[in-house]
This record gives sequence, C-alpha cells and structure tokens, in this order.
Amino acid sequence: MNIDIEISFVCRCSKKFPEADPSIQIETHLDVSLRNWRLAELSCIADDVRNLRDDVTDMNEAIEELEMKLCTLKKLAVDVRTPHSVLS
Repeated sequence: MNIDIEISFVCRCSKKFPEADPSIQIETHLDVSLRNWRLAELSCIADDVRNLRDDVTDMNEAIEELEMKLCTLKKLAVDVRTPHSVLS
C-alpha cells in the first residue's frame, strides 16, 4: 500500500462541499447541522492526516490510522435520510 496515495486521498477532505440548490431542496435545520458537523469532522481528519504525514515513524501504525480515517469518511458519507452514501 502506498502511503502517499492514502494521504493524498484523505487530504481531499478539505475540498468544499457543494452548496444546496434551493430550487431543488429546501435546507432544514437538520441539513445545516449535518453539513456543519461533516465539515468539522472533515477538517479534523485533514489536520490529523497532515500531522501524520509529517510525524510518521512506523508505516504499519500510519496505515492503521489511515484505515480508521477512511472508515470515518465512509460513515460521514451516509445520508441519514436515505440508505445510500453521498459518495455514490
């Protein structure tokens, strides 16, 4: 497993979420809260991975940490109102 590929993938967390289109869906308080929570979590993941990239000493530990971050990303991607991922 190439650590640079994993780090590059997780660092993409800092990309901006698309804004809701009010002509398609009205954003509720829950939508706003969920968006803010996801953005905060993504920011934390990106910071953690940047720090990991700078401080990595054990490749196995780094891979384990990245796999946990990937699991968190997958959980963040699930839309609570539908059983599918926002990544699909």
